Amino acid sequence: MEPAMPMATKWVLDTLGKGQSLGGPIAILLGLLALAIVAGFTQAAILGRVAEGIVLDARISPINRFSGETRTNPKSRRVSWSPA
Repeated sequence: MEPAMPMATKWVLDTLGKGQSLGGPIAILLGLLALAIVAGFTQAAILGRVAEGIVLDARISPINRFSGETRTNPKSRRVSWSPA
């Protein structure tokens, strides 16, 4: 998409210089912008999800190593507590 944006911008400027209608070039430019926004959001969401998994694994790995247990979810541990 990145190479297409400057080409669409050039198309808008060329059309503006010729005095033709700007409807088509601007529609293409806005479509590319919307597509870039969706792709950027999707990329950020996937990267965030992968990063969460890496950080969770980095935190759980030393806990498992020191405690000798295999725990996959830190919230799954049941704590029994009784008031004294």
